[in-house]
Amino acid sequence: MKKTTFILMALLLLGSVLQPQTITQIGFIIKKAIPDVENIAVLYPNHMKSKFISEARTAQLVTRKNVTIYGVNRMSEISDAVFNIRRMKNVVAVVMTDESILTPKDVKFIIDKLTSSNIPVVSNRGKDTLLGALFSVILQDDNVEKHVNRIVATALNLNLSEEFINECIIDVE
Repeated sequence: MKKTTFILMALLLLGSVLQPQTITQIGFIIKKAIPDVENIAVLYPNHMKSKFISEARTAQLVTRKNVTIYGVNRMSEISDAVFNIRRMKNVVAVVMTDESILTPKDVKFIIDKLTSSNIPVVSNRGKDTLLGALFSVILQDDNVEKHVNRIVATALNLNLSEEFINECIIDVE
């Protein structure tokens, strides 16, 4: 039984490494950067619902964090998701961007509302650190890059591990 569980976990981890920017991949990066986080709230374009439901289950199992997902299509749904996330304790919000739904304007709205409630936001689009995201995880030339905004980390009173910072590109010092 333990051997089967180990093999299953290894396959899940390998899958998340081979497909960067999954919720599992980002969840592990969050776990490394902010180990005390208990909840991960994910906003994603609703047309990708089946993908994210499956990914959320895997991420919750593998990272051992509570993962809550919010599919959004329009600003009213984004506002409802932000309202619900602000009521959560010990949470990091992850925005899985899509240029058609979660545009930079939408992401800026999410970042402003959540960081004002002391909730860090992580994105899968590199430039979002310049909008106020704590960090971004992106795929660049088949490599996973982590971009960080140290001003946001300081404003949110987060002490990101030196090991994590050394693996990041500092977008905002």
